[in-house]
Amino acid sequence: MILLTTRDEVRAFRATCQGTLGFVPTMGALHEGHESLIAKSVALCDDTIVSIYVNPTQFAPTEDFDDYPRTLDHDQSICKKHGVSAIFIPKEDVIYPDGKKARYAPNDLVAHIMCGKSRPHFFYGVCNVLERLFGIIEPSHAFFGNKDLQQRVIIEQMVKDLALPIVIIGCPIIRESNGLAMSSRNAYLDQEALERSSNISKVLHDVAIHVRNDRWSTHRVRQFVAAELEGRGLKGDYVEVYRPSTRKVVEGEIEPGDHCCVAVWCDSIRLIDNWLLL
Repeated sequence: MILLTTRDEVRAFRATCQGTLGFVPTMGALHEGHESLIAKSVALCDDTIVSIYVNPTQFAPTEDFDDYPRTLDHDQSICKKHGVSAIFIPKEDVIYPDGKKARYAPNDLVAHIMCGKSRPHFFYGVCNVLERLFGIIEPSHAFFGNKDLQQRVIIEQMVKDLALPIVIIGCPIIRESNGLAMSSRNAYLDQEALERSSNISKVLHDVAIHVRNDRWSTHRVRQFVAAELEGRGLKGDYVEVYRPSTRKVVEGEIEPGDHCCVAVWCDSIRLIDNWLLL
């Protein structure tokens, strides 16, 4: 495993790759969810590169950029354990040598719903950094967790819009033993908050059963999930039924492939999750 920090080093590494190159973009603080992406890439591709870069353009000034967990030694050991070929750990001037102005903007209609409504800067920052990372690394495949379902769908559209020869592969959500979707921000939660947050997946599981057995509408889903989360000490940011095939929030009858997507505040920590309804 080699450590890369510059664009020239990445180009030199890329020139040695004879077959497929899998890419797992991360902000570090790697957990079992990240490990599942890395393992999938190593299994499917001839070489795998992991980036570790806490991207400032996807944080608002009031968010946790400075406090975001940084565990570089741990992250490198995880990558080495899984047989990663290279780790890319760039400085800001390597990613943004010409400033941070976005060169690709996702469609406002899909970027300003759900997480994009609560964090209007977020998907512009994600697309900004990934468009640059894709250009530097030139992977054949890129791996993303389905916990960030809306993000994955927007990235798929960006790759299509820019005609990039990259296969985007979504990987299953990995959960804590109590059902909470794994996230680097889970490290912020104390034991009581971890236990309370486990109710997110329990509520989503329950509403999916109602949809399948009782044919609940989107209105009934939102109403049930919001009330259940609030009753279990969690403040909802949003509860929506999302259709990845159209990249839109839907109303009325629920169709196969629709997901219930939520963002929830557990005290001061914002957590997201989603569940296939039908």
